[in-house]
Amino acid sequence: MRAKGMAALAAFCFIALVAFPMSGADAGSSDGYSSQLDADGQLVYSQVAGALEAVQADPVNTVGVSVDLRDALVLFESTEDAEAYARETVRTALVAMYYEDPMAVWLWNLPVKDVEVEVSTGPVTTKLTDSGYEKVYFAATGVSFTLSVPEDMADDPATEQNELADRMDSVRKAAAAISVGGSVSEKVKAIADRLHGIRDSADEGGQVSNAYDALVVSQSSSAGIAAAFNYVCQLNGVEVMTVRGTVCDYKDGSTGSTGYWNVVRDGDSWYGVD
Repeated sequence: MRAKGMAALAAFCFIALVAFPMSGADAGSSDGYSSQLDADGQLVYSQVAGALEAVQADPVNTVGVSVDLRDALVLFESTEDAEAYARETVRTALVAMYYEDPMAVWLWNLPVKDVEVEVSTGPVTTKLTDSGYEKVYFAATGVSFTLSVPEDMADDPATEQNELADRMDSVRKAAAAISVGGSVSEKVKAIADRLHGIRDSADEGGQVSNAYDALVVSQSSSAGIAAAFNYVCQLNGVEVMTVRGTVCDYKDGSTGSTGYWNVVRDGDSWYGVD
């Protein structure tokens, strides 16, 4: 099975367990998880989205991203605090996109490979006009980092063929082949039925499945199935989000394993789909 890691995801994931069904905005807005980001997070998210969009036609294994944060300064007492804030801002923005865009293959490493972020900081002097008192704070002024595809999805530079493009295209074609009509509930049921044949497979330690596993290999854990469902729903005009939480054993009340599922919006309410 093609697989990527899961274990580290809990360290930076901010998505909570969701009840069934859910009403209104409690499950999130129509803008998705990115709407929860602060001003700096929005800048990072937007820059990453633009960088990944630029390489969709001719995919490459790595994409460099640089973001100027000068328009959204947050002040701290030390450079260390400013750097920690900037790195967490990047991680949160990437997680939002990881859940919103199942075809952002450059983010599929996130659960097992942390993104190394270089942070630029600078002093900011504040002054009280009446007393003349001055204090120096520190702010993150910019971040830069590199995103890379999982090794088993990467293009081989020794060949003329772009293997990464081929693998991404195979996912797109498999998802596009699941075209459904009707009401939201009818679409969701039809999509779930089409994905029902995917063989369930538990992720090994440090590994997590993705949309390729589900749609092309037809064998995946809940993570890959949820990503595939998310992508197919998007193509069929269904508002959908991926959710990560803990699957409990209701027989004895014990806490179970990490699981992934989806929520879809029908009218003013959100409903869970597992």
